[in-house]
Amino acid sequence: MRFLLVIILLCFSWIAKATNYYFSSVIGDDNYSITQAQNPFTPWKSLDKLNSFFSNLNSGDSVLFKRGEIFYGSIVINKSGTPGNNIIISSYGTGANPIITGLTTVTGWISTGINLWESTSTVSTLATCKMVVINGLNTPMGRYPNISSTAISPQPEIHPVPGNNGWLNYESHTGIGQITDNELPASPNWAGAEVVVKKFNWVIDHGPITNQSNKTITYLPSTTDTFFDGMSYFIENDIRTLDEQNEWYYNPTTKKLTIYSISQPTSVQIATVQNLIVRNDHNYITFRNINIIGSNEHLIRLTFPNWSDCKGWEFSFCNISFAGKDAVYCNDSSDGFIFTNNTITDANNNGLDIGHSNTNALIEHNVISNTGINAGMLDMTTDGRKAGTGLRVEGNPNVYGANIIRYNKVSHTGSNGIEFKGNNIRVSKNFIEDFCSVKIDGGGIYTWGGDGTQVFNNMVVEDNIIINSSYLGSIGTALENSQLSVNGIYLDGQSSNVIVRRNSIFHVNGDGIYMNSPVNCMIIGNTIYDARYSQINCNKQIDLPLLNLIVKQNIAVARDLYTSNGLTPSTASNQRCFYYNSRVNDLQANVTADSNYYGRPIDNDIVIPVNPSPSYGLPGFGQWGTMCNVYGTNYIGYGEYGPMETHTLGSWKTAYPLLDQHSTKSPKKVNSVYDIRFEYNETTVNKTISLGAKYIDMKGISFSGSITLAPFTSAILIKNDTLNIPPIAEAGPNQLIIVPVNNVEIQGNGIDYDGTITLYQWTKISGPSVGSLSNTTSALTSAIGLIGGVYKFELKVTDNKGAIGTDTTTIIYQTFVVPVTLLNFSAVARSGKVLLQWSTENEINSSHFEVERSNDGRNFEAIGIVNANGNSNTMLDYQLLDNFPETGINYYRLKMISKGGQYYYSKTISVILKNSNPGFIEIESAVIKNNMLQIFISSVKKQSAKLCLYDANGRMVMPVLNITLQKGMNNLNRAVNLACGVYYCKLACNEQRINLSLLSVE
Repeated sequence: MRFLLVIILLCFSWIAKATNYYFSSVIGDDNYSITQAQNPFTPWKSLDKLNSFFSNLNSGDSVLFKRGEIFYGSIVINKSGTPGNNIIISSYGTGANPIITGLTTVTGWISTGINLWESTSTVSTLATCKMVVINGLNTPMGRYPNISSTAISPQPEIHPVPGNNGWLNYESHTGIGQITDNELPASPNWAGAEVVVKKFNWVIDHGPITNQSNKTITYLPSTTDTFFDGMSYFIENDIRTLDEQNEWYYNPTTKKLTIYSISQPTSVQIATVQNLIVRNDHNYITFRNINIIGSNEHLIRLTFPNWSDCKGWEFSFCNISFAGKDAVYCNDSSDGFIFTNNTITDANNNGLDIGHSNTNALIEHNVISNTGINAGMLDMTTDGRKAGTGLRVEGNPNVYGANIIRYNKVSHTGSNGIEFKGNNIRVSKNFIEDFCSVKIDGGGIYTWGGDGTQVFNNMVVEDNIIINSSYLGSIGTALENSQLSVNGIYLDGQSSNVIVRRNSIFHVNGDGIYMNSPVNCMIIGNTIYDARYSQINCNKQIDLPLLNLIVKQNIAVARDLYTSNGLTPSTASNQRCFYYNSRVNDLQANVTADSNYYGRPIDNDIVIPVNPSPSYGLPGFGQWGTMCNVYGTNYIGYGEYGPMETHTLGSWKTAYPLLDQHSTKSPKKVNSVYDIRFEYNETTVNKTISLGAKYIDMKGISFSGSITLAPFTSAILIKNDTLNIPPIAEAGPNQLIIVPVNNVEIQGNGIDYDGTITLYQWTKISGPSVGSLSNTTSALTSAIGLIGGVYKFELKVTDNKGAIGTDTTTIIYQTFVVPVTLLNFSAVARSGKVLLQWSTENEINSSHFEVERSNDGRNFEAIGIVNANGNSNTMLDYQLLDNFPETGINYYRLKMISKGGQYYYSKTISVILKNSNPGFIEIESAVIKNNMLQIFISSVKKQSAKLCLYDANGRMVMPVLNITLQKGMNNLNRAVNLACGVYYCKLACNEQRINLSLLSVE
């Protein structure tokens, strides 16, 4: 027994003896011994040393990189941790996160022609170049036509062609790799270049051109998809395309880079490493507080050639940016993948793609932007239909393990904002904007049911805010404009058992919620406003099962009769509240709809015939009213059938007595779309919004001057006041110009909540007599001819009723020695506080730093002062702890002040602080299947709770369960005997109450 006890003690001793290994690219030396490397004063130096040593690491060991330093190369994981005892890769010291990078700076240039500059030597050993960063920006390669080749039309949805927005038009095709453009000139002959072809709105193909003759281009396609004639294309990857500033071409033979620039290029970096983090079939690894920047393909590649399971990987507080392909890619099955509080920016394909078969994934509090927005840089070889998505998670179709996607901000994506599918996935409380800018068949949130081949359960989309889909997009032809399907939430391909509830959707270039033959789905309590076609749209394909679609308690409001951008009736499509499309009149057999709010405040009771122009409208559409039902055997247009019924809400109730008998229309009629207002709260705390007048919402509730919105909620408000709300002028931030420049741009703005801005007027109100404004009657102006001094400019905006708003901005124009050269500035949320860290490279006569904070990104206040060194030519680290940040998004900036009182600002950064309520619990997922209730509950602490289950009539169908929740994830299984239908789960602890509807299946 004593011997056994000794063995157990030795085991625990070994487990507790985790070792730290330190790395510094500045003072490190790879010749240090293993023992020395465990001391931060004698660290190793390079990633090559780490890779050679990695297999010697033990579970629980930490690899720590010095903050503020840069490490070039990749990390190849050659050892696994163990469950609950990951190998940790993190940071030490003070300052900004350490950087793992694959970027190399190009320094030498030679002129090879007018405005053409070639690198004096090879810049890479790679056969391709997929990421070039110029002046800190992800810069796409040259293309013909240029994106700027055609001016944007005053009507954003309708563009002049050809050459619009950098696209040409092809009329016909042959096979899968040949297109014919009747306007294609014989010269230049583009053989040897690359063509980027839009085959469908959701498929963008590309490949090398093997031949061009008789207006026909033949190329090697990267997808097997065929074409839809009348779509668009452009040319790239050829030195002859270079004719705009910073367009580039990489010669795969000479390995040299050529850039078009009016002066010798500066600040040019190229990705020279394929993948920066390589899993190499190992698991249980944690990355924390590491910046991973600049890859030719994936920044983080977790897929292994043998399709082995990926387990226990975690990333938190990392900045992951400039990926030639995906920022994070895992196509293997994964279990327990955790991705929290990270930032992903500038990925040329997808942001985060863990898209095969995942269980227990947690994706939360991340900020993802600029993914797949350059059409020519998309990668179509893996699966072109998925390219350009911000965040994609595919759940395991056979395992009920919770996959949670919540509290993420996803913006500026080429395709879908968030894409998901599989069992037990919850997409909740995310904020999504500006999506589908390249592929214009998708959604802010998108899922696909495999066209009926896959049946999933317990998929929930709730409490998300989705606004402002891309209205420009990559629309190259009128045909593409007529086929737009850019939707807020898109249930595609017979998606099954999806609950869509309490989401807010605003201003999308398609439908608010679009469903393509959904099965057993629920659309409950959503707020939708200003969707171009329909607020809610359901398509029923022929010979498919009954939909069993439930549409209840939604607020669906059309902005006006015509689309929101002011199109004339001849080119407009009508915004409908609800639209059902089938080949037979089977609406009441497929849909249960009631207690909805269908609002058309401009034209509550009008049905107006609209005959769209064949060039720009949707062919085959007839007259539209509040409600539409399309059915019949004749296929008369793209995506539409006939004949078509149109109804006001009253006639709809009469025609379909089983539908919407308790639904209501707008409580008030108004004469101007500017009397309708959409407000939302994308933060985690209550938000009070000043309205400036009296309003009522769609339920008839009045608001006198302000409204308070709970987190992730919204309101559609109708002005109920004769008072004109004065416009708001925004003259832009103050600027300190520290070097001579030819002109200083000043970007102003005007906001009018109940009308339009009719006049902008700029005036110089103080400053030296020299210097003027180049354009005084537009929002954007330029100050020219300035000399040293302080200038103040005023912007006056006038609305359509003559009311005026003013604002001023200050320009300090002088040449002086910058007190500080700032290397980096970062913010990290920890235990309810925010740690601000920054590093300087050079200081001359510097006095101090003021740290300023804002909760809206505009109005800042100082929260602390840190003394500067004064004079230094070495790297210095500083930090300040914000002990009282706001819950939600906090914005920070540095004011760097010299001893003479001169100052300038850093860039603004942000960090999200989670709600720290000590009793916080959440139902992550719940499903009733095969007479079994399975529920996953997360808890921030160990605590007692009660759980019960009710049917739709309020009758208790399961006795109250007294349960003890452990800290973390709790899995509860309970046998129940319930018929198919909707049930309500109630969970309560001392601090919180939760009500959740769920669907019983099978």
